[in-house]
Amino acid sequence: MEGSLHGPLTITFLEAFQGSLPPKVFVQYLDQWLIVDLRCSQMYSLGHIKGSRNLPLKKKKLLNVQLSELYLHNCLRKLSKLVDERLKKKQVCHIVLYDHSSTEVTQWNPIWKLHSRCQQQKLRDCCFFVLHGGFSLFSSLYPRHIVSCKVIESSKQTQALVPLFCCSVFQESFPCKIFSFVYLGNERNASDRDALDLLGITHILIVGEELVAHFPGVYEYKQLMIRDLETQDLHPFLEEAIAFIEKAKFSGKVLVHCYAGVSRSAAIVLAYLIYLGNTFEEAWKFLVARKSDVQPLGSFILQLQQYEEYWKSLQDVV
Repeated sequence: MEGSLHGPLTITFLEAFQGSLPPKVFVQYLDQWLIVDLRCSQMYSLGHIKGSRNLPLKKKKLLNVQLSELYLHNCLRKLSKLVDERLKKKQVCHIVLYDHSSTEVTQWNPIWKLHSRCQQQKLRDCCFFVLHGGFSLFSSLYPRHIVSCKVIESSKQTQALVPLFCCSVFQESFPCKIFSFVYLGNERNASDRDALDLLGITHILIVGEELVAHFPGVYEYKQLMIRDLETQDLHPFLEEAIAFIEKAKFSGKVLVHCYAGVSRSAAIVLAYLIYLGNTFEEAWKFLVARKSDVQPLGSFILQLQQYEEYWKSLQDVV
C-alpha cells in the first residue's frame, strides 16, 4: 500500500539499496523523504512529485572540469539549507534526488556525481538516494502522486509510454522553431496533424526506438533507434540524422522529436548545429536561447563534444 503506513525508516534498512532507490520503496515512505527534483524549473512546473523541492542541476557545469568543484560546492550548500529547514521541524531527513530518467550508476551521469559528493561530505549524517528511473518511471507507476500532470489518451502503440504533459505551458512551448526548416518537439507534437500541416512540416525525424510514425504516407519519416540511457552510443546515428535534416532543408521542413523533446532530439539538433560549423559551446547557447528546457543526458553531452573534435579534424584535413 502507498503512503506512510510503515514504520520509520532505519539506516539498516536503507543500506540495502546502495544509493539507488526503487520507486516501490520510495512511495511506501513518501512523507519521510526530503525529495529534491534536479530537473530544470520549466520541467518542474509542468509536473513533479508531490512534496518535492526544485534544485535545477546544471549538467554542463558538472561535466566541466574547471567549473565542477565550485558548482558541486554550491549545490551542497543549497541542499544543506533544505536539510536544515526539515530538521528544524524535527522531521526525518533522508534525501531522495531525481532527474528525468536516471537508471544507471555511471561516472558521466551528473546526478550520480552529485550523489557521490553528498555521501562523501556526510551532510548532516543524512542518507542520500537517487530515485531509480527518475520522474519518467515514477510518474508512469504512481500518477496520483504527481502534481500538474495529466495523462493524454494515446493509441494502442503508445499506451506503454510515460504520461505526457497536457497543461497549457507544455503545449505552448512545443514545437520549437530552431531554424526556418527545423522544429524541435515531442511525441504529442508528432501526433498532431493539424499543427504539423500548419507549420508546413514535410519530414519527421523520430529519435527513439519506442516511438511510432503516426501518419505514414503523409510525411517522410526516418527513425533512429536511440534509447534515453547513459550507455547509448549516439555516434552511429549522427550521419544519417544530419543527412535527413539536410534533405528536408531543400524540400520542406522537418520536425525532430523524441518522447519529451528535451534529451534525445535535442542531442540530434545539437549535432546538426556542430555539423554547420559551430563549437559545442556555440551550439548549446544557440539552442538554449530558443528552447531553454533542453537537457540531454550527461553522456550525450560528452559524445557531442567528441563529435565536435571529430568534425573539426575532418575539416582540418580538407
